[in-house]
Amino acid sequence: MDATPPRSAHWFNLVLVFGCLLLASCETLKAPGSTADWFARNNKSHEKEVQSYRTQWQTRRDRAAIRWLLANQVHNGQTPDEVSLRVGEVGTREQNTREFKREGDGFRVDDEFFRFGPDRQGEVYYLGFREGRLVNFDAQVFADKEKAAVGI
Repeated sequence: MDATPPRSAHWFNLVLVFGCLLLASCETLKAPGSTADWFARNNKSHEKEVQSYRTQWQTRRDRAAIRWLLANQVHNGQTPDEVSLRVGEVGTREQNTREFKREGDGFRVDDEFFRFGPDRQGEVYYLGFREGRLVNFDAQVFADKEKAAVGI
């Protein structure tokens, strides 16, 4: 009779060992200086930065702030409510959208547009939504404008 354990026993032992190591390391993750601690601190720092830009947009209608928010917080697939939350302003549904829906612009007749702004210089930002989700949005456009506004 063969005394070697079945192959499945080796896998079970391997999974058991890794499971124990994972459980043992959970307390370590909470320790100051751990990876989890670093992510938590940087996330708080990032949230402060985002809130600072939202405040600049809401109180001063700062062009650089709205462009930063559009470049860094808004993404294709978000709903109008999600975009409004990220920007810090409820978008206004635009009724006259014929100019946005010209042939070849990537928008359809049933797309809806919401406007945000104007900023201090009078610029209004229009975002298109299809079936309740942001479409044809290129955040890089706003990142490039933001850099140009700052002089980078």
